Amino acid sequence: MASSLEDLRAALAGRYEIDKEIGQGGMATVYLATDLRHHRQVAVKVLRPDLAAALGAERFLREIKIAAILTHPHILPRTTRADAGVSIQPRAGLMASVRNTGVSSRI
Repeated sequence: MASSLEDLRAALAGRYEIDKEIGQGGMATVYLATDLRHHRQVAVKVLRPDLAAALGAERFLREIKIAAILTHPHILPRTTRADAGVSIQPRAGLMASVRNTGVSSRI
């Protein structure tokens, strides 16, 4: 895990600074990062390497494209693909970072 985090930091260096891991799911790990160009916090969702190898990155890239066109107050907009302009494996998607808005706080 540490080497993949180091690889991610190296791949995004100069554009995004990875601050910390904020969550994991079945397909991906999500990191809080700073967008150095726009001076804002973003969430970077990185596809698990084992899934990228087994399924290919197409499903993840399709998710990014679909989420980018959805508009709804309860859906975070995707800002871009993290690999636009940088070389990164596995693929990563970016979205706005929203603080203290977890589902558990609303139930």
